[in-house]
Amino acid sequence: MKTNHYYYIAFIILSICAATLAIHLNHSEPSVNVAENQSSQVQSEPVTSSISQSQQQSSEELLANEDESLDESIYDVELMKKNGIEAINPEDYASVDEIINEQITQLGIDPATVSIAFHNYLDDQRYYLNENVFHNSASIYKVPLAAMVLDLVNSGVYSMDSQIPFQDSYYQEGAGAISNNELRPSYSIQELIDESLIHSDNTAAWTLMMGIYGDFPSSRQALLDFLNYYDVPDNFYQDIYFSANLIEMTYDKIMSDPAYEYIITQLSQAEPHQLFTSYVKSGMANKYGRYESMVNDSGIYYENGQPIYSLVILTDGAASADVFLEMTNLNINQWVRHQAGLDQRN
Repeated sequence: MKTNHYYYIAFIILSICAATLAIHLNHSEPSVNVAENQSSQVQSEPVTSSISQSQQQSSEELLANEDESLDESIYDVELMKKNGIEAINPEDYASVDEIINEQITQLGIDPATVSIAFHNYLDDQRYYLNENVFHNSASIYKVPLAAMVLDLVNSGVYSMDSQIPFQDSYYQEGAGAISNNELRPSYSIQELIDESLIHSDNTAAWTLMMGIYGDFPSSRQALLDFLNYYDVPDNFYQDIYFSANLIEMTYDKIMSDPAYEYIITQLSQAEPHQLFTSYVKSGMANKYGRYESMVNDSGIYYENGQPIYSLVILTDGAASADVFLEMTNLNINQWVRHQAGLDQRN
């Protein structure tokens, strides 16, 4: 009986201990969980804030770097932003070929509708596509014409003040002060060159050509003599046909010869800006032209007085021709300048 009593007392003591332990566990466990949750919340809020600030700072840096990557004295950065045009990463391209081929692919252009000649004067790198196919050059013919006339001036046959008689048959519709004002009996060679190159005045160019060479075929023969190149099709003498190769030869001849510096100066002032000069707003001495389905541009890019490259693009019925000419010159310009160490990314 006494043994059973001891067992009963031990059972009561064990029960009390068990109950005390359970009460302690029930009170302490929630306290630990709350503390952990509070610690997690305190730590996570600053982490979230830190990530947001980091992302914001990174975005701002990217935008700043993008702005700094383009020299606003050379590029029309505001127009690029307006049209959603971003600067390229020149390191993504191994050559000009990749830049041109990318534009042809992206715009869905049929290569047969395009003729291109590119010449990097810094390393003599070249790119050609259908360069010997002859197109109506539109107003680009005015560049070699002016150079040919300057040769006559420099040789003493004429002076810049020499008067060229005007005939009614020389009148051509288009832009420019001569075509759109009362016609005069004669014009100086300087005025005719200026108007034909800066404002693309068709009457000025035609007066210059016909007044000096007498007839169209003679002016075409003089052009071949000027370039010392005679491999042309029979219809060359019938219209202002040029190949990209012939135009490039013209620019190669005049690019750094002081005898033609006047032409480069006038081309650098060509108005209005379009095509090659849509986004490359300075340094580009270019002559563009449009006729029916043809959209053409050509020119030399200069920096610090040095010719950097020449580019000629002739198109006939090409899809998105304006965009193709604008973007091709813009991207080539960025790439060549980067390769030469001229941009702000070096």
